[in-house]
Amino acid sequence: MNILPKEYIDKADAVDEILVEMHSAYEQNKVPMSEDQSAYSIKVMLSTDEDIEDTYNYLKNKHWMFAGFFKRCEIFPIKYSKRLLVWLAFMTFEFNIGGMILVAYYLQWAAYRLLKFKWALSGGTKKMEKEIDLSFVCEQCFPFGVFDKKTVHEFWDKQKVHARPDNLIDYPSACASFMPIERTEPIDSDDHDF
Repeated sequence: MNILPKEYIDKADAVDEILVEMHSAYEQNKVPMSEDQSAYSIKVMLSTDEDIEDTYNYLKNKHWMFAGFFKRCEIFPIKYSKRLLVWLAFMTFEFNIGGMILVAYYLQWAAYRLLKFKWALSGGTKKMEKEIDLSFVCEQCFPFGVFDKKTVHEFWDKQKVHARPDNLIDYPSACASFMPIERTEPIDSDDHDF
């Protein structure tokens, strides 16, 4: 595994560069949803808002991995609807929490690029959207399949950096090109402050 130099934590487009490469890998290696993923997708799409709320709360309160995943997604400037969060949890839980979070960052990156382009087409007259939903992700980000486990794990390793914490995505300064947020200190998963 090739670990990035510590200087990358202050490079505003460091994570952007990795996600561009991850996007290319997705386009080459996208896989159809598994039978289980398809069943989860149908269930999430057909669930009432109340059912989604109940599922979200159950996952958040009963499973540390989902709680950590949801907590990390709260820091994103482009918010994810609860239906999308539940769907993402079901689509990515087999990747472990790191892979789940990496896919969430990928979606933040993709949404920012797509929404910024849409905003630019309007001549800057419309406000840039602040929340995305399941329809947006299925139509715009994953129209032809989802990430395979191998690709997610490969890019989890590619974002490792010689620093503490050792995940480049834990540094808001390394994500600033697509995710301008107020937080300046690293997000340390050891204290569960996702």
